[in-house]
Amino acid sequence: MVKRFEVRWKFKCSAFLFVLTLLGLGFIDRQHYWVLFSVYLLSFTAFIGVIKNYKSTKELFILLGIIALWGLFFIPELSNDYNRFLWDGEWAIRGVNPYDHLPAELLRRSEYAQSSYLHELYANMGELSQNNYSCYPPLTQVFFALAAFFSESSLGGIIVLRLLFIGILALALHVVIKFSEQNQVLSTSIWLLFSNPLFITEVYFNLHFEGIMIAFLLMAFGFLLTQQLALGSLLFAAAVQVKLVPLLLLPFFWRFYGWKKALTIYAILGLAVLMLFLPWIHLSNYGHFLQSLGLYFQVFEFNSFILYYYLEYGYWKLGWNATMFYGPRLARIAIQFIVVLALYGEFKTLEALFKRMTIAYFMYLLLSSTIHPWYILPLLMLSMYTNYLFPLVWSCTVFLSYTFYTQGNSASSNELILWLEYVPVLVVFVYEMISGGLRNKVILENQSRVGTGS
Repeated sequence: MVKRFEVRWKFKCSAFLFVLTLLGLGFIDRQHYWVLFSVYLLSFTAFIGVIKNYKSTKELFILLGIIALWGLFFIPELSNDYNRFLWDGEWAIRGVNPYDHLPAELLRRSEYAQSSYLHELYANMGELSQNNYSCYPPLTQVFFALAAFFSESSLGGIIVLRLLFIGILALALHVVIKFSEQNQVLSTSIWLLFSNPLFITEVYFNLHFEGIMIAFLLMAFGFLLTQQLALGSLLFAAAVQVKLVPLLLLPFFWRFYGWKKALTIYAILGLAVLMLFLPWIHLSNYGHFLQSLGLYFQVFEFNSFILYYYLEYGYWKLGWNATMFYGPRLARIAIQFIVVLALYGEFKTLEALFKRMTIAYFMYLLLSSTIHPWYILPLLMLSMYTNYLFPLVWSCTVFLSYTFYTQGNSASSNELILWLEYVPVLVVFVYEMISGGLRNKVILENQSRVGTGS
């Protein structure tokens, strides 16, 4: 009786702190990065307390419902990306393809001169967006257009996007729970993603579409792993049309499913991706889209541990910043590693598949030149069905990278911060590669997990 009271007391205190700190994050400007990280750390601590002590999923649904309702009207403080989302949507409903023109080129049009709302979006999106073509895949443009169609203000567009997010994430959660029950997958793992402060902050508050990509991926995996290949492939194609990074996971299907089923998946997925691209991207503008994507490999450098030291070597050897050479080189190494991990060795169990994909995606991120906090959310999703702890550790420490936004957006802004963020993750990763996963021992004690593969 006393122990039960103690557990409920711990849950209630954790739940209160969890909601309070998460909602507080919605009001903190990223310029105050140490306040921001302190509140986030409290939120993450409360999140662990909630996960360890909750009694039923109903309690978690209530907590997320409170946050969703209260946060519905928040203006994102940590990201201005939503301005570009709404800008693309406004021009799309006016019949202008967002891949055809730079935002700066559209200032000469009469629609812009007559709309104070377009003036506001342009001013708030930032110089980087103003001078580059849209890099958001076609399905995201549908979301942007819906937000523009149903609203005539930034707040209205934000609310529409959040409602769309809630609907798709709720559907994905339903599918994942159903899949978990059918396959005896540890249901608690789901909440390590959906209740994670990083997921809530970056997806729901800041409206980053990694959450929608993850929703489609989770549903795709649910159907693919129950041999419903056509529906699973279509949902996977939808994930690719939100963010292109799920393409990195396709090589793993070749060994897991065998070449016949894998070819079926590839064919359906490829046709679906092509059909979704055609209304938006064609011969006259595909170069614009590729040009914007290329910036992430040849120009941008942000929060990259390996690139930081690679660039230091470049400065010593060449005397100048070699990101345009080193970024693509690291990307090629990452792809080679993924192919080797996908095509060699045995991984016939479900856990073994997800372990390999988790390690592959982790290496892809480590070798990336740009790692915004929300970029690691797919890694957290892939680790749901493993016993790995290192993605969860990174979902805590990655928030330190918000200090870089005020220091030139450079990978070399603060070496100490890079070490504080990456060393705990790398230490846990190395230990888990040697001795096995730690998550169940630390977070989900005495719980079972899926599969027995390696």
